[in-house]
Formats: sequence, C-alpha cells, structure tokens
Amino acid sequence: MDGIVLKNDNSNHSFEIISSYNILWKAIKQTLENNDISIIIIGTQGDTNAENILFGSNTVNIIDKIKNCQLLLVPPDSIFIKNTEKELVYATNFLTPLNISN
Repeated sequence: MDGIVLKNDNSNHSFEIISSYNILWKAIKQTLENNDISIIIIGTQGDTNAENILFGSNTVNIIDKIKNCQLLLVPPDSIFIKNTEKELVYATNFLTPLNISN
C-alpha cells in the first residue's frame, strides 16, 4: 500500500485507501456501513476477459447485493475526456428511488 499515491486536485472530494480481506461484495457492504461513501466506481470486465460476457462476476454480485450506494460501471475500453458535455446513462429497474440531493 505504500506505493499507491492518490492525486486529488479537487477539494470537493476526498479519497481513502481501504484494504479488506473478504469476498468483494461483502467487503464493500461492510465498508459502506462504516464510512460515508457516496459512489462506488467499478470496472465491468472480470479476470476471464471474455469478450462475450458483458459484466464480470464481481460486478454482477455488486449490482445484485449493494443497494444503498450509487454505482458507476466503467467498461474496459472507456476513455475519460476532460471538459466534455456532462452526460450520464442511468440504468434502473425502477424499484430503487433515485435520491438527487445535490
């Protein structure tokens, strides 16, 4: 963990490294219970790197089991471009209310 450096040029956000030894979705659930976290950002492709599978098993488990935090799923070939239009796709099953407080 000593080699990990966080670059934070925005004082509106804070980041912290949290290390846990557990099944990923259980570690995330426990971390959410103990910390004030507003969003989880996770890649969509797993270790198998299978081209015909949309999401990896960890991503599927997180989507299925984590209901009290927003998720941002990032596909493997995504490119971040600064200063572009602010667009976001919001996928929903319409069972969880959208809470827009900011």
